[in-house]
Amino acid sequence: MEQTENTYRPAVFVTIWVGQMISLLGSGMSGFALGVYLYEQTHSVTQFALLYLFVFLPQIVITPLSGVIADRYNRRNIMIASNIGGVLTTGLLILLVQTNALQVWLIYLISILFAICNATLFPPYAASVPMLVPKEQLGRANGMVQFANSISQTLAPLLAGVLVVTIHLSGIALIDGITFLVAVGTLLFIAIPQPEATGKKRQPIVKDAMAGLSYITAKPGLLGLLAFFGVANISVSYCSALITPIVLSFADTQALGLVSAVGGAGLLGGSILMTIWGGPKPRIHGVLAFGILFGIFVSLVGIHASVITIAIANFLLCFCIPIVNGSNMTIWQTKVPGELQGRAFSSLRLLGWSTVPLAYLTAGPLADHVFEPLLSAHGALADSLGSVIGVGSGRGMAFILLLIGLLPIIGGIVGYLSPRVRNLEQDIPAPGVEQELPAATKA
Repeated sequence: MEQTENTYRPAVFVTIWVGQMISLLGSGMSGFALGVYLYEQTHSVTQFALLYLFVFLPQIVITPLSGVIADRYNRRNIMIASNIGGVLTTGLLILLVQTNALQVWLIYLISILFAICNATLFPPYAASVPMLVPKEQLGRANGMVQFANSISQTLAPLLAGVLVVTIHLSGIALIDGITFLVAVGTLLFIAIPQPEATGKKRQPIVKDAMAGLSYITAKPGLLGLLAFFGVANISVSYCSALITPIVLSFADTQALGLVSAVGGAGLLGGSILMTIWGGPKPRIHGVLAFGILFGIFVSLVGIHASVITIAIANFLLCFCIPIVNGSNMTIWQTKVPGELQGRAFSSLRLLGWSTVPLAYLTAGPLADHVFEPLLSAHGALADSLGSVIGVGSGRGMAFILLLIGLLPIIGGIVGYLSPRVRNLEQDIPAPGVEQELPAATKA
């Protein structure tokens, strides 16, 4: 369905965006508090790391189904149901805390339920943006979405760190439940345009879920873009897992707080720039060029055991993330037919995030059993590489980041060398009425 200027509803987008930003802030606070509670109860790094796994895995598993649902049914109603699911989950969490029944396995269960709610929310939300915002404003709109994510990642730990001491986990869960209700309230009285039905017979859910993947595989440029994100997310995950122990290997928690705060400032700065600027044109430069810069800054984290160096690198790498993500989303929103976007975004998340659990599972063992011994005082690399980046606690992990940063650098260079990726915005036409859907969606 081709939309004209007067069919777009940017005010509706802003209303939804405000509600989701508030909800994200509450979810970030409860996620932080839940992690603190788990670690205080178990003092186990392994059990704490498993929490991240239970947050990501359900989203990867559920996304194909949630994409089909987003394309088949009313997207506003799906978003309302997802937020109501968040309210019910926070209610269960409060009940378990108040009755002293919150065990480790129940913490994992709560995390899984939250992840399912998030997985069902993302496809209809992402697919609704191009129905509400003109094409030329999509870059700025996606910058606003990245800004909301940055607010959650920056302010939520700070607020939760203060409030968890006074109102404890149950109080923070209550705040989270209220923010979910705010999100529901912003959705109740608005309407989101639905993509025009194709008139074709519905396929079985599994076959229908494959339509998004079929569309992507039929477009080598989009497939290459997706491959870049799978590689880049390895670097993101390793950096997230290792930057904290790297800093704490030679500095105190105050220094870690500084590094985290500076990284949050980078996220906010990049999001604000993306909102004002809208990203480079062609958009692919926002993905590949800033992806290469991101890799350089990840490697910079491992160069020297210095709080200042790591803080600067963390600011710069975090600054790149909203520009990469915002440019990427704009490409997908302008190159995928509206009636297929829920499934396409699900495939994007499914495949783009498929490397994340592997990274979280391998980061710790590789650090503890391979790289840290190599750069110990008498390690095999102590006299060679150790003379450059240092030896002792934390330098093996730093070496991992130095290597992992090469992945998006290489991926970005390969993307630029590939005409199908570099020129995908010119080669893939904007979806129109006559555009054929992949075979998986045909009767």
